[in-house]
Amino acid sequence: MSETVLWDYPRSSASYRVRIALNLAGETYRVETVNLLEGTRRTQDHIQRNPQGLVPVLDIDGQRLVIATNRQHPRILDRYSAPSLMSHPHDRQTHN
Repeated sequence: MSETVLWDYPRSSASYRVRIALNLAGETYRVETVNLLEGTRRTQDHIQRNPQGLVPVLDIDGQRLVIATNRQHPRILDRYSAPSLMSHPHDRQTHN
């Protein structure tokens, strides 16, 4: 199994939500900080991860996920049978 890596910026609310989902799922992961204030998001390495240069980007189970919306969080939780952030099954269906 490959290492799970999250490229994020600590003040990014989108990154924060992914960290919450990973922690609820009990997933062990390594964080690589992309400093948005210093322009790290424009480096060639990060552009290869996400052509838009945004965070978060998640490598998990050998797949790269560019997290652009809240729709990825239920998928992360479902992968590990973690508790849902949404209380009703109908809510989960409409957000997947």
